[in-house]
Amino acid sequence: NLHAEIQGNTGFAGGKGFLVAGVAYHQQEVDTSNDAGFHTLMAEAKDADQQAAFGQLEYSFTPRLKGVVAARVDDSSLHDTQVSPKGSLVFSANPNHTFRVTYNEAFQVPNYSEFFLRVPAGAPITAFAPLEAALAPVLGGRTLGLRSIPILALGNSALEVEEIRSYEVGYNGIFGSKLFLTIDYYQSEIENFVTDLLPGVNPAFRGYTPPAFLPAPVAAQVLGTLRAGLGPNFVGLTDLNGQPSLVLSYANSGVVDTEGVDVAFNYYATNRFVVDFSYSWFDFEVKQQNERDQLLPNAPENKYSAGVSYNADRWSGS
Repeated sequence: NLHAEIQGNTGFAGGKGFLVAGVAYHQQEVDTSNDAGFHTLMAEAKDADQQAAFGQLEYSFTPRLKGVVAARVDDSSLHDTQVSPKGSLVFSANPNHTFRVTYNEAFQVPNYSEFFLRVPAGAPITAFAPLEAALAPVLGGRTLGLRSIPILALGNSALEVEEIRSYEVGYNGIFGSKLFLTIDYYQSEIENFVTDLLPGVNPAFRGYTPPAFLPAPVAAQVLGTLRAGLGPNFVGLTDLNGQPSLVLSYANSGVVDTEGVDVAFNYYATNRFVVDFSYSWFDFEVKQQNERDQLLPNAPENKYSAGVSYNADRWSGS
């Protein structure tokens, strides 16, 4: 990994405005070959580069109202150019109580495994060897490749980025110089999830068709036998360089709406004792997903924590 970034900032309008801007460059080289030169996870070594330009503008319209707008443009050899805008308004009722509303867009790039994976996903299928043997008189010395069908997990280099759009309202306040409280509520829409490894989802691998030299009745018999033997995995059967193969791969699929609440406070009981508490509520609704995939959140519906800490001159505990 090689990363470089240049950033600058300046104030203007007599201190009412503040601007931050910069550019960044990132380069990655990934090689999963072992000491013998065998690529263990990908078909070949890969390298990628990303460039970005970003900026954020803050402006105080009044002593109590401040606006923030920001944007970032990302260009990469791994995905299409992405523009990520953000905007918020912050209102301070007084120095101790602040309200804010925010909108932002962001994205997440599939990882190298999802883009370029190439590994066996199981032992080869040998159950159709008798079928090929029975068709030997028809094949005339040629082969259908059914004696041993490899099962492969292959990446999808055409994956799109996962996208998220979020709205948020929040409040933070200080009470009696002892209690610091924050409350946030958000709603988000997330789409273009990367599925689990599934058969038949990557359009780069078309469905299997028997060789053209087979008579039509024989070809139909072969397809029927394969379909019955593989069941739902038949949709993943394809032809890789003349070899029938069962391919599992990735695709973009799914739209999910989420919402949640985050509450946290710190209470400074004394100069040495601090009590803290946080609670998060999370909910989601799957609007769309691949029929063979299952979208599950990586967060619980309810999460909370509580603690107390003591800070002495030479030691502390929590």
